[in-house]
Amino acid sequence: MAVLTLWQAEEQKTLAFEMALTGRAGECYSATPRFGGLGPAFLVYYGPALLRQSATGELPTVGLRCLAEVYRAARELWPLSSGDATKCVTLRVDRLKAVETAKIVQMYEAGQVWFLKRASDKEGVIELISLHELPSMMGKAGEGQRPRQVLKLWELEEPHFLGQQGELARSNMSPSNLSRAATRRLSNAMLGAGTKVAPSTSDRESRDAPSRRQSA
Repeated sequence: MAVLTLWQAEEQKTLAFEMALTGRAGECYSATPRFGGLGPAFLVYYGPALLRQSATGELPTVGLRCLAEVYRAARELWPLSSGDATKCVTLRVDRLKAVETAKIVQMYEAGQVWFLKRASDKEGVIELISLHELPSMMGKAGEGQRPRQVLKLWELEEPHFLGQQGELARSNMSPSNLSRAATRRLSNAMLGAGTKVAPSTSDRESRDAPSRRQSA
């Protein structure tokens, strides 16, 4: 349980809430009675495999943080409703499971973006899309395109996420720098489609640092 202290509080809340939903009317776990009566619930297909892959390496919390981000994106696509308390949506994360844990974030720097797509009313699937495809894809929203949510997996800034320290030194790219570079590339691509992306925490801190030094 000590590993929980490594996460952001919001991620912990997301996992606790989403995993407490049962998808059955009037049913709830004894430890979380207040979460009953809402839905739809999510079944993350290949979720255990994703967690197992992460837990057996040097990045034990990354699988859980990926899972929290998938839940967050799914809730944007399937908002909570008392009328959906008996419904369950399957979220397929086999695309994430098929990638080495340390390479999940590197996909952004390679010019690709992880998405969760609402494939149907009862199923969501993970997609990996090139940044070059984003403007045309976003421009066609409403023209038969299924709703999607960007997975903000570039924010998984865990020590040694990119591998051993030697690899970090050779690439001269720290996890924080990678997060900022990936966010900028994603922002530029989506701005080309008329879509705004909020800056990451690390971007805001970097931007505000000069003004803080001057005021000091």
